[in-house]
Amino acid sequence: MALNKKDAKIFTTLKKAAESGNSEAQVNLAAMVLEGRGSQLDPEVARKWYEKAAEWGEPGAHYGLALIYLEGNGVSKDKVEAYARLLAMKSGEVLLKKRFGPVIAKRMLDSVSRLEVKLSDQEKEKAVQRSRSFVER
Repeated sequence: MALNKKDAKIFTTLKKAAESGNSEAQVNLAAMVLEGRGSQLDPEVARKWYEKAAEWGEPGAHYGLALIYLEGNGVSKDKVEAYARLLAMKSGEVLLKKRFGPVIAKRMLDSVSRLEVKLSDQEKEKAVQRSRSFVER
């Protein structure tokens, strides 16, 4: 697949910002890598950028990681990990709305309840415990 020059330029700019610790840039860079925009598609690299941003409490990063684990994109499918990431995302609801706007944020937040009904009580409890480790960093 040929790389779009505009995407490549955006990718380069985002990568510089991401490498300097800008967590919002890290989320956007991860999304581009996951889609193969501006670079080769690489779920492992995308996951690493999402994880860096998640360490800073970026709710969009937790959402991106949730999707990766739900879909098994470069990792084993893990709905408990996905739910834990969605709970961590939900804890950053104010920032989520600021970053993505109320309409998209609502869709992202709705994913919490959609997954919750598919989990056993034991899986939910495990995810809650796991999500606390993300939020308490």
